[in-house]
Amino acid sequence: MNKNFLKSLISVNAKVIASFFCFSFSAYGASIDQSQTEVTASLGIQAFSPVGQKFQPSAEQISHISVQLLDAGGGQQGNWAHINIREDNINGEIIASSHQQYLEDCFNFEAGPGCGLGGGTGKEVTFSFPDTVALSPEKSYAFELIADEQGDGLNVGYTNNNGYSQGGLYLDGQYHEHDLWFKTYFQNSPTILISSAQNISSFDLELNLLSNIAIPANEQGAPSRDIIEHPFLGTFVFNGVFKPELSQFLEGSWNSYIEPGWSIVNNISYGGIAGFGNHIYAGDMRTAQNGEQKGIVRFDFINTQSQKRFFPDNEYIDLTLGLDNKLYGLQSSRGTVDIINPITMVLENSLRVGTRTDYRAVTADQQGNLFYVTWSGLIGKTDSTGTSVNEISVGQSLMDIDIHQNAGLLVSSRNGEVWLLNQQLDITQHLDTGIWNTFVAFGEATTQVTQNTPIEYCQAQGNNTFYEWIERMVLNNQNVSSGDNSGYFLHPAPITLKAGSNNLELEPGFGNNQYNEHWSLWLDINNDGAFSLDELIFNEQSNSRIISAFNIPPQENTLHTRLRIAMRYGGSAEACGNFTYGEVEDFEVIIEPAQ
Repeated sequence: MNKNFLKSLISVNAKVIASFFCFSFSAYGASIDQSQTEVTASLGIQAFSPVGQKFQPSAEQISHISVQLLDAGGGQQGNWAHINIREDNINGEIIASSHQQYLEDCFNFEAGPGCGLGGGTGKEVTFSFPDTVALSPEKSYAFELIADEQGDGLNVGYTNNNGYSQGGLYLDGQYHEHDLWFKTYFQNSPTILISSAQNISSFDLELNLLSNIAIPANEQGAPSRDIIEHPFLGTFVFNGVFKPELSQFLEGSWNSYIEPGWSIVNNISYGGIAGFGNHIYAGDMRTAQNGEQKGIVRFDFINTQSQKRFFPDNEYIDLTLGLDNKLYGLQSSRGTVDIINPITMVLENSLRVGTRTDYRAVTADQQGNLFYVTWSGLIGKTDSTGTSVNEISVGQSLMDIDIHQNAGLLVSSRNGEVWLLNQQLDITQHLDTGIWNTFVAFGEATTQVTQNTPIEYCQAQGNNTFYEWIERMVLNNQNVSSGDNSGYFLHPAPITLKAGSNNLELEPGFGNNQYNEHWSLWLDINNDGAFSLDELIFNEQSNSRIISAFNIPPQENTLHTRLRIAMRYGGSAEACGNFTYGEVEDFEVIIEPAQ
């Protein structure tokens, strides 16, 4: 057993290590099926094609597949790639194909030597499908990795331990016992996100408040603008005016991105962003304080050298991604809407939604029908040619609009009122937030734990693993074969536990002889960042595998916390501190309430 999660690498004429997403825009959940992070061998996609993974889905739909890719090098050029989903196996009927994804040369190298030679550190790349793909959890499928034959070449990773019990890796059409690393995402019920006064408020569809998150101040102290929830990159805010920042909230922390020359006119209702694939798009305008560059700024979270600016002759006060996966850009307030392919950034059409001069935001459904709001309080709908279908008035100055395929339309006003409507423009819900200048978006309905600052746990480690180490741990059928990690290992993916009884299997690894090992488990049940004496939930000794169970007290809500496992020779370990022989492993755990 390797000291880390052992992985192999498939060197393919298309760079891939797979991580797998089941979800749809606006609301997503995730379960990790394979989470190894180290790659040690390689095979070629073109030489061994078809290459892919058989799987049994955990959800009834899929809209994205994420794979961790590496540049195979040699050609000093980029590579187009996509993914097919097939029924039953790698030779089955294709039921869906993802959008093409372009990967520039050396896309997975941040800087330094190695670029052009291949390899490097894997980078997660996500492929999106034009429409949500319906799947059956009772059936088997395969996803196939496809790369441009004229491209540079890609690497894809597989694991030769911790096999995925519901599938396996295909090489050259043959089934293997190994697996691609992948994870699945599933769609949840959407929430409502409201951005105003440097704060994000989250509501359910019944308009009950769920949470509040402060938006960090930008350099100029200007108010935040538009907001979107991205399927896998987190929540983004158009933060500022003359020198705005793209603020990203992901996994409990904020990141900030800037682009020289990017600015917006100081109108409180201007400033739009949209997201598609690995990109975030922001509208740009001409301002006296920050230069003449305008059009659309594209932030690429995969390719560092890709083109960043498009349509420099235009100024966009709003951007949105329609349900048809087209980018819609509203030019000024006179109602000209550009319809853009977000992959190629080619202008496909340009039309007017009317003759007014106070349009503020637009969106579109799956058929390309347009919806708009105006400063004079109108909510309108046109067909895909711009011909008016319906229009209502709510009597407030309107600022933003978003759309969800199931939840309908979401509209906000200057004075803080928010409306939910169906696509026939019938109002179904109304909320007065009492906060002025609101932007809105549909978000993700998942159980969240407020995290102000990361909890730091005390250090614990075995100093010598020559004779013994923690080989494997199984919790409620969740298998983690970590092997010898030189005394300490932090598992990269969360483990799910439950209130009540949890099954446990512990297996030691030995260099030569078997020794009597003392096992101790602590669970930070009060989530205070410390392991107290009453949080020792298991303590036994054996010279072989242990099969047992432990109990967790009843929980009212889902809890995210830390589990620590120590295996020591010569006596029980303390929760903190080093010892001579043995090993310590830490796990982020999610404890579900009792049903």
